[in-house]
Amino acid sequence: MFEKKGIERRDFLRLSAVMAAGTIVAACGGNSGNSGSGGSSSASVTQRGTYHITKTDVEYIQDIAFKGTLKESPQLASMVKAGQLPPVKQRVPSPPYVEPMEWLVEGKYGGSWTWVCSDPTDQQTSNNLINGMYGHSPLRWLHDGAAIGPFMAHSWTWNSAFTQLTLHFRQGLKWSDGHAWSVDDIIYWWEDEINTLPGWVASQEFRSSKGTPVTMAKVDDYTLRLEYDAPTPLAVDFVAMWAKRGTSSINTGGVGPQMMDPKHYLSQFHIKYNPSLPSTWATDYMQKVDWLRNPDNPTMAAWKAKDYKSGQYITVERNPYFWAIDKWGNQLPYIDELTNENYQDPNSMRLAIQQGKADFVTGDQIGLTLSDVSTLSSTQGMDLWYWDSGSGTASMYFFNRDYFDENYRNLFRNKTFQQAMSLAYNRDQVRKTIYFEQGEITTGTMSPKAVEYHVGQGPQIFEQWRTQYSKYDLTKAGQMLDSIGVKKNGQWRTFADGSPLKILIQYASNANPADINKCQLLASDWQKVGINAVDDPVQPTSRLTLWGQGQLMTYCDWEVGDGPNCLTYVNWLVPEDNQRWAPMEGEWFLLQGTPQEGQQANLSPWSRNPAWLQPDAGGPVEKLQALLKQAVSNTDFFKRNSMVWEIMKVHMEEGPFFVGTVANYPQVEMAKTDLKNVPRQNQTWTGGFTNPWTIVPNGKYSPWTWFWENPSQHS
Repeated sequence: MFEKKGIERRDFLRLSAVMAAGTIVAACGGNSGNSGSGGSSSASVTQRGTYHITKTDVEYIQDIAFKGTLKESPQLASMVKAGQLPPVKQRVPSPPYVEPMEWLVEGKYGGSWTWVCSDPTDQQTSNNLINGMYGHSPLRWLHDGAAIGPFMAHSWTWNSAFTQLTLHFRQGLKWSDGHAWSVDDIIYWWEDEINTLPGWVASQEFRSSKGTPVTMAKVDDYTLRLEYDAPTPLAVDFVAMWAKRGTSSINTGGVGPQMMDPKHYLSQFHIKYNPSLPSTWATDYMQKVDWLRNPDNPTMAAWKAKDYKSGQYITVERNPYFWAIDKWGNQLPYIDELTNENYQDPNSMRLAIQQGKADFVTGDQIGLTLSDVSTLSSTQGMDLWYWDSGSGTASMYFFNRDYFDENYRNLFRNKTFQQAMSLAYNRDQVRKTIYFEQGEITTGTMSPKAVEYHVGQGPQIFEQWRTQYSKYDLTKAGQMLDSIGVKKNGQWRTFADGSPLKILIQYASNANPADINKCQLLASDWQKVGINAVDDPVQPTSRLTLWGQGQLMTYCDWEVGDGPNCLTYVNWLVPEDNQRWAPMEGEWFLLQGTPQEGQQANLSPWSRNPAWLQPDAGGPVEKLQALLKQAVSNTDFFKRNSMVWEIMKVHMEEGPFFVGTVANYPQVEMAKTDLKNVPRQNQTWTGGFTNPWTIVPNGKYSPWTWFWENPSQHS
């Protein structure tokens, strides 16, 4: 499966070894095979290089010891000499985090670099930086999501029941202002932000397999215990995922939930610690907590905020207290300063890249597609290559199962209608015109790179789901629509009662050209089967709100890119948030076990705030949510896989609930020729894995280790 998608044979064999065995667990601690922190293991293991392979679902990599001499940038050395900073050995924790990437060479300090984006909401300006820095996570994803390793925490341990996860942080961690970091900064976020600030709720990472919020216990300043009321074996995966410190009110958005904030700085703006604050304190607080737009708010990431101009750029500069080094002892990052420039017009952004104004470009993050290659490949001084997208769908569509209009809602919940509309979609035409015949035609699945597709029944289930409703067949589609009463009445088909039927193909008004082109082709395809389908661009600033309230009909410019296993980001498989194909039923699931559960039950579901809708008894959503609860609490990897396969079978029998085009098409990557330590496709474990935000775009490849061959030319 992977080999024919452009991955070199050595990488294919390496991935196959991992997937066949399941998970690689390092001998880095613990007492019963349930640890990522050292000691003996009762599980049978196979030695492979420096790793131990056990039959679980993720690879755990041990912390790398360093005993040499620490070094620092000349910029910081001069500040130490002037008495403006303490020596580097006092700024780096014990033990420091040592970068494990196989492709790294020793770099050079200095220079600045520029990234670009195009976003009228201005959120992408910070999201790209947050994902690139990945600096607030206790653990991290490695090997394209096939591995988890230490990060801020040097090790972790489980109890035998998988109900108690203990994180052991590096002693001497410091915020970018030099103030000591401690687990109090996590507990502050949990107790004083999550439970106080409007709209902040416990996300998947901090709920047990029953959905109950975790209990946090401070063991000491550098040891945190997470206690769950049920076995939650995927908690380590959840702790590693996302960048762990989104901005502003984005607590569960594109860069994921927060997990810490500097208590010593932010508590002065919190009503609990400063009772004299005005009634508007929460609104004011949201401005202060946005650490990329508020330079006074310190960070743990490689770069700290320096300058921000709304709608135009964010500039960050070296964090002198960053806690990571390379194996030669150089404190990171190498590059002094990073600016992300926001071009309001996407074509202006493309022109800036073509003119060499961007130093690094990752296509998925800024809406570049394969159609841009012919224009951008000739950009002077830039290398262009590809990483695998890992996508399970490419550009897709899905109907709103919880749409406010009953006629449409019943239609969108009808599996025959869903299947017919999938058969009426000419994917081959889209593959040729948009994806340049790259990727595999697909009905729409989770990422082909997900571990569940590479063990046991997985390959067969993947192939069945991928092909089930992907063949273009207008005749069969028309017959299926006829069978449910959606028959032609003149030019267009109507509802069974004869009332008009119109499908709005809705996408963001600033969607990238590939998505817009796909939507236009989709409308044309559906018109051929008698469906009155029309384009309907939607304002991006209000879309998710309207979608979650059941006010929008379709979502046609997103894609499923998630893995490395299906349960780390299960939202596409099982409704558990308000953004996907059953948003209000997902909101209902999210509210279970919280003070908001069942509130406003006397109101219409579409009048509730937040809008929630209990799944139909015996319906597919109820089945999926029940299977999810069983799966996430099961501590046996293979039994957990079998439950994931059962979830997929519900999609095949009752769906499709989301509908794709092609799987695992290549993504465009570009960098200035003298930007070093940026991996190429054959240096990554699976050929790259760009699309999931859960395993952190760019951050998974450690941009703080990248450097200029000639820093003086990039000042």
